[in-house]
Amino acid sequence: MAKLRIALREQRLPRHLVVGTLLFAGLAVATDHTLWTFVPAFGIAVVWELFDVVADVYDLPDGIRPGLIGVILAGISTSWIAIQGEILWLPAVALVFGLWLVADGYNTFRDGPVSRPTGPYFEGIEDQTGEAMYRMQTVGKVARAIREHPRPTGKLAADLGLTEAHVEEILETLEVKGMVYQSEGLYHANESRFGKTTPVVRFLRWLPKRLLRPLT
Repeated sequence: MAKLRIALREQRLPRHLVVGTLLFAGLAVATDHTLWTFVPAFGIAVVWELFDVVADVYDLPDGIRPGLIGVILAGISTSWIAIQGEILWLPAVALVFGLWLVADGYNTFRDGPVSRPTGPYFEGIEDQTGEAMYRMQTVGKVARAIREHPRPTGKLAADLGLTEAHVEEILETLEVKGMVYQSEGLYHANESRFGKTTPVVRFLRWLPKRLLRPLT
């Protein structure tokens, strides 16, 4: 419990509760609705943040966290709709999202988390925002240099002021992502017919698969 209390303080949950209370009270004053109308939404926000802290403290297995959050979200949303006596857009969306989380959590628990190819350069830095940003910028710099004209590893390192080992790790990551290929000692850019919009196209192709995964 002591560990949980420390985590709650670090996440500034009491401050968030005060701010949330003032926000929802302000919504009640500014609209024709009563404060009771916003209690379910406030409850969803509180439970979501509280459970997120608990999941981190007790290191819940993959799939358990989204599944339980989905159950809670769906339960609160259903209660909200029942109290209001009509289907409102916010609890309806929250209910659908909660059911999606339950299904996705089950799939994750059964098959493991969804993985996307990242390459070795981005491994182990999930919680290091500053380092992640630096590495993304460096990868972009290397990719742009290769698009300008093909180069060997040593030439890339010299041109960009990086070590060869550093560049090799980045190139391996770019190969995993299908952005470059090696031929006759030179690294070439994989040209896409979508040009600069390629990342957007890849995301739009991936998104439906991710959304439909719980149904498979």
